[in-house]
Amino acid sequence: MAKQQGWIRKRKYADGMTWLFCYLVTRPSDGKRVENSQRVGRLADFPTERSAWMEVARLGLEKYIDCPIGLEPTFQQLAEDWRLRELRREGIIGKKAGETADRDEHNLDQYVIPRWGRCLASSIRPTDVEAWFEVLALTLSAPMQKSP
Repeated sequence: MAKQQGWIRKRKYADGMTWLFCYLVTRPSDGKRVENSQRVGRLADFPTERSAWMEVARLGLEKYIDCPIGLEPTFQQLAEDWRLRELRREGIIGKKAGETADRDEHNLDQYVIPRWGRCLASSIRPTDVEAWFEVLALTLSAPMQKSP
C-alpha cells in the first residue's frame, strides 16, 4: 500500500474557522478505509495553508497516516495487526516455519487474547504479565485428575 500524505481542510467550529488535518485509516472491525481528522489550529493563528502545513509537521500529525489502529490500542488490536503483518510473513528475513506460526497463533487465540485482548496495551504492566505467567504455568502443569 502506498503511503498517503493526508490533506487539510477548513471547518467552522464554535471558536472560529479551524484547519483540520485529514487522513485515511483502516477500521479494524471491517477493514474499510475511513476518514479521520485532527484539529491543527484556528485560521486566525495560521492564516495560510502553508502555515497550517508547518503546524501539522510541528505537531507530528503524520503519525496518524496509514495507522490501522488508534493511538490507544487494545492488546487485541496490536495482536491482530501483528498477526496480519508479521505472523506469516513472506520473504527471507523474519519468516517463521509453518509449525512455529501455527503454535504462535494457537497460543495467541487460546491464552493471550482471552486474557489481555480488551486491555489497553499501554495499561498492561510487566508485573501483571509475570503474575499471569505464574498462574498459567501452574494451571498447565497441574496433573490431570483421574476420574474414579
